[in-house]
Amino acid sequence: MFCAEVSEGKIRFFDPQTGKDDASNYIQSMKANRVGVIRIDNKLVNPKIMGLFITK
Repeated sequence: MFCAEVSEGKIRFFDPQTGKDDASNYIQSMKANRVGVIRIDNKLVNPKIMGLFITK
């Protein structure tokens, strides 16, 4: 699990469970058809990063 936020125009990935400040390498560990995305607020997943998780 990791979180993402936009800060100064850049996407920052971090892991609130471990305190790891850069969790961007988690994306390389993901396998096709085995990724889930959930938001804990009332916003939609940003379409700019949706392509990282959805393949056609």
